[in-house]
Amino acid sequence: MELVDKLFFTHGAVQAALVLSITIAFGILLGRIKIFSVSFGIGGILFSGIILGHFGFSLDPKVLVFTREFGLILFVFAIGMQVGPTFLESLRDQGLKLNFMAIFIVLCGAALAVACCFAFNLSIPQTAGLFSGAVTNTPSLGSANEAWSQVAGSPEAVTEGLKVIGMAYAVAYPFGIFGIILTMMLLKGMFHINVEKELAELAAQHPRHHLASSGGTDILVSNMAMVGKNLADILPADVKVAAVKRSGEEFAFNGLWRLRLDDIISITGANDEAGKNFANMLGNSKKALDHPQMLSIFTGILVGVVIGSIPVMVPGLPTGLKLGVAGGTLLTAIFLSRVQRFCGLTWYMTSGANQLMREIGILLFLACVGLHAGTGFVETVVHGSGLAWMGMGAIITFVPLFLAALICRACWKINFPSICGMLAGSMTDPPALAFAMQYYGGEVPASAYSTVYPLTMILRILMGQLLVLGLMAV
Repeated sequence: MELVDKLFFTHGAVQAALVLSITIAFGILLGRIKIFSVSFGIGGILFSGIILGHFGFSLDPKVLVFTREFGLILFVFAIGMQVGPTFLESLRDQGLKLNFMAIFIVLCGAALAVACCFAFNLSIPQTAGLFSGAVTNTPSLGSANEAWSQVAGSPEAVTEGLKVIGMAYAVAYPFGIFGIILTMMLLKGMFHINVEKELAELAAQHPRHHLASSGGTDILVSNMAMVGKNLADILPADVKVAAVKRSGEEFAFNGLWRLRLDDIISITGANDEAGKNFANMLGNSKKALDHPQMLSIFTGILVGVVIGSIPVMVPGLPTGLKLGVAGGTLLTAIFLSRVQRFCGLTWYMTSGANQLMREIGILLFLACVGLHAGTGFVETVVHGSGLAWMGMGAIITFVPLFLAALICRACWKINFPSICGMLAGSMTDPPALAFAMQYYGGEVPASAYSTVYPLTMILRILMGQLLVLGLMAV
């Protein structure tokens, strides 16, 4: 028993590593359990932490704070590197309407959270936790935590408030997932939507170009010197471009294409020598892109944390408004990933490296939040205000989603699979996206999801902080 106590309950470096590993491993298993074909996915880590925290597992407070914040930083930096290259492009055409509705969902949810705060006399931590949990957005939770730490005052108030934020988040989180799916199902039934028919009509309106069927030679852009150059300006006279591919999307070449690392150029009409020379010019080396740019990653994180820590004074707020480590790191990564070369450094991450960094970051963050919230969670739900919190969270989840879905369908006649992707993206919710892709349209919801995801993520992070600071100023 002494060994068990030392390994799992006596705070220290080894104990922290073991507790975090157990929490994450158990959480991954929980996340795989499906209820009506839907799993909690990454949310299983949160509930794993709550369960273990309830049974006495904990981390040294300083270790917990560092691990939680560093995990959040890794996560949002990876997100920024992922969405940055296509951020501005996502705002064009129909994406403008989808992003407008995503903004509406974010602002409407925040307004409902504030209304619940005053109507039911909620505390600021309760309100912030319910808002973040109802919209299943972990970076918003991190932003709210950071803002509360700035304005709460005493260390005891900070600690207690962070625990309440985590508990409220966990209580509202489950319906945050199922509320999106419920909205999809209601919309489909109300408008008697035939998904197969809509997908066929969408395919007819927007035919896709496939590199594999072009008969061309695929060349990978891996030469950093080519970044930013117009493809038409460097294209040899006897080489024709059949198609180009970026971030999994295929496009017809219209003469205007600025090269980026990891672009794939499919060429035709070139003799062997011309094709080989063009390939050498672009790089065409996957190995050159596989090596992670560690100097760039940590330099970017450094810059993002500094930017996020600079306060901007806003009249009426109790403290200067900051982007926070989450917002500053996210915006920095978006900018750097778009330019790809800045200050002599290469700002590029392979999809595999990005996913690994993103997953490690969010796993560490959620594990710490769950462990911290686990103490007193069951008591709050069973004997406290937990059920009332669930009801308020359901309102914050469902009302904005349902109104946005109605507007998209009744007023703008947007196709149903795209609406489903927009709803999931506006809540940055992968389980809901997985459901939509499985039952309502394959890749179409994923495209709409990625269209609204960048702007939504930024707004969620800022709103988590604004909610705390704004309510503190009232």
